[in-house]
Amino acid sequence: MRLRTGKSGWMEMAVLVIAIGLASQPAWGDDFERYPASLLVQLTSNRDKPGVQALGFRELAGLPEVIRDIRATLVLARTAEGNVAKLILAPGFRKRAAGQAGPEAPVLVLERFETIDPANRGSIRARGQGVVLFDGFDFDLDSGQVVPAGFGGDLRFTGAGTGGPRLVVVGETKLFPIEKPLAAAVVKNALTPGRVIAPADFTGRFTLYTDGRKAGVLELSIDAERNIGGRFQSAQDGNAYAVEGALDAVNPRKIHFTIVFPQARQDYEGMIWSEGKGAISGVATLINHDFAFLALREGETLGAAGPEAARAGR
Repeated sequence: MRLRTGKSGWMEMAVLVIAIGLASQPAWGDDFERYPASLLVQLTSNRDKPGVQALGFRELAGLPEVIRDIRATLVLARTAEGNVAKLILAPGFRKRAAGQAGPEAPVLVLERFETIDPANRGSIRARGQGVVLFDGFDFDLDSGQVVPAGFGGDLRFTGAGTGGPRLVVVGETKLFPIEKPLAAAVVKNALTPGRVIAPADFTGRFTLYTDGRKAGVLELSIDAERNIGGRFQSAQDGNAYAVEGALDAVNPRKIHFTIVFPQARQDYEGMIWSEGKGAISGVATLINHDFAFLALREGETLGAAGPEAARAGR
């Protein structure tokens, strides 16, 4: 399939339909993955911004590229079931087969999408990439599938008619175009100098060890109100789960956060190390059982005298 896609001036590219529904996950850890569920729920629940019913090619092309290194548009959606989805959309045109006369057909590419359940923010309902919508195709964000009309679709791509090619909502679904970068993406290694701890020192990517075993990769972000967002990717099953919490109101070195699993919540209370700020250690609680944990910042190695000494080769 050959498509012409782009935002300012069309560019030639090949798009492979990789999956419908739960597709193979793209490289984990870029800005698309780092926006915490709490922020997405907030942006799609603002009564002052009720959302839009449709987005045409012209509106999509006019939206800024808010995700670093991705030349496409970020749009949020709230489905009729109340789930929240984030989508990267790219308008384009498909050439007809060789020897067939006629104009190119408009299409809309769902370059990436992910749908979460706000009631269980660690639960990913659907995820995929590379889905191409043709004229009249419905897409169900709750299941991540292209469906026939009348079978629970949330979005419909219309290739013709008044206003030109456009994405329209079905039923109670709402669209929320993102017009500026979202500040809650994780900032890596935003460490302040010296031993004094600032909120930014808790941000970044860590390898999380619980009770002496590697549990997975933890990403933390801090907003202006000192609330914590982020994600945890389990080393056991490879799935990503939401992280929520807050910095301690009294002790600037203390952090409280929770990993939200589908059937349980694991609570963490820890202290960041003043020397080098390369690790957070403390106690994790799961079903009334306490375990020691260590979160080692990406790029650090743990020596006998701590991360700073190991990095210096002592």
